[in-house]
Amino acid sequence: PNDLSMPTRAFPGFVLFPQNLNGWDISSVQNAIRLIRLAVKKYNIDPNRIYIHGLSNGGAAVYEAIKRAPWLFAAALPMSAVTDGGIISKGMAPFVATIPIWTFQGGQDGSPTPGKTQGYVKRFREAGLDVRYSLYPNLCHGTWNTAYNEPDFFSWILSKSKTRLFVF
Repeated sequence: PNDLSMPTRAFPGFVLFPQNLNGWDISSVQNAIRLIRLAVKKYNIDPNRIYIHGLSNGGAAVYEAIKRAPWLFAAALPMSAVTDGGIISKGMAPFVATIPIWTFQGGQDGSPTPGKTQGYVKRFREAGLDVRYSLYPNLCHGTWNTAYNEPDFFSWILSKSKTRLFVF
């Protein structure tokens, strides 16, 4: 991040995009976690700066992944996540409390509705999680392009590291 020779809009990292056309179930999330761990080892990736991000069903997979491997991620960015991965209902909030979350929601979205996402955010905050929430009132499900244009989207990600402790 401090390399002055990098172009100003460059992202100084390794990006892995696991895809699943049929939804993210528990086994596919486990496989994605395995891929991340293999990539970290093979490419000498900083284990303190692993971020997870997903859209729609992939947003639900983000919650499932941080629940399954909270020790792996420095930050999580779900967008239009259709579920919270059972973090609250399964009592997993204390295990993911060290992971900063920035979640995004369209105000016109029908699945999930803004109320559903706001419910996740409220319960997460009540459980002590560090959650940033962006609601785009005029958008439906596709929040990603607007979120990517947030002035601090990438700098927020890069500011997160497991070496900077969050006190629960």
